[in-house]
Amino acid sequence: MDVVPEDAMGEAIRARKDHKIEKFGLMTSTDATGLSAREHGLKAATELSLPVVDVQFDPGAQNLIPQVAKLAAQGVDALFIWSSGPQVVTALRAIAAARMDVPVFLNYSSMSYDLMNLVKDVTPKELLFTGDDAFDTSNIKDPERVKMIEDFNRRYEEKRGLAPDWMAYA
Repeated sequence: MDVVPEDAMGEAIRARKDHKIEKFGLMTSTDATGLSAREHGLKAATELSLPVVDVQFDPGAQNLIPQVAKLAAQGVDALFIWSSGPQVVTALRAIAAARMDVPVFLNYSSMSYDLMNLVKDVTPKELLFTGDDAFDTSNIKDPERVKMIEDFNRRYEEKRGLAPDWMAYA
């Protein structure tokens, strides 16, 4: 998937609709990034005739249980959280506390080992990410770029013992 909100939201909703999702949860922050993602998510859901339960939160909120309770009470089949950093941790903790067992989408900025380590005790069974194939060498025609990416991957793995995450590429 592309990393721009309109594409990411639409693809996530389309992917879940293909999996017989009947009601999609959308959880966005009230900052500029979250508002943009919300706008595009609601538009994509409307275009696909997919019901959405839409909740928003203050980026400084320390507790997102009320928002998650609304999502759980309305029976969403999947959830997209468009936020980054501490709010992702707060949202995933609230989801775990509510015992919601639905697929959860996060945006590409959460695709980091460090963040995933913070939520290892509350990671949903199915956790999906938007992303970009810019570093997928199977689709790149320029041999110099392929070599550059492969060299970076090798050096990164030698240093960290892990394949690069999104933050390493960023």
